[in-house]
Amino acid sequence: MLEAILNSDIAPSLPNNEQSVPSFTNELKACEAKTIKSSVNEPPEVELKDLPPHLEYAFLEGDNKLSVIIAKELGDEKKADLIKVLKSHKRAIA
Repeated sequence: MLEAILNSDIAPSLPNNEQSVPSFTNELKACEAKTIKSSVNEPPEVELKDLPPHLEYAFLEGDNKLSVIIAKELGDEKKADLIKVLKSHKRAIA
């Protein structure tokens, strides 16, 4: 009985590998890797909208780059401190 089992073909016959696995080479070539630009390195152009009277825009870089919304009633010192902290964490929020 053991001899009969050892001599028998228990593996199912598999179809030709080329027939069973479709070719995805063309599809893989079409899907090339794209580099994602960081908004910190290249800030996108954004349209600034009107804010409620108690809020204002502050910019973490240059003129109109990396805008954040802050409370208008902050004093100059508090505003500078807040912007300093936001600038130090701009990679996390940009």
